[in-house]
Amino acid sequence: MIGPEVSAKIEFVCSDMWKPYLGVIRDKCSQASTSSTDFHIVAKVNKALDDIRAGEARRMKRDGYERC
Repeated sequence: MIGPEVSAKIEFVCSDMWKPYLGVIRDKCSQASTSSTDFHIVAKVNKALDDIRAGEARRMKRDGYERC
């Protein structure tokens, strides 16, 4: 919507981590520095930690450890 002249002048973009957004930023504003919102970074870290925790709980149960 803003055209190539304006998008070429964009220096910074902050967005969530939705792939379509990142694709548009890469295609239209490739010169811009990008960052993600704190909310989305924390959400990704929490999801990764939960996946690790769940995997370890399954592994320990499989290996015969009992919950305290």
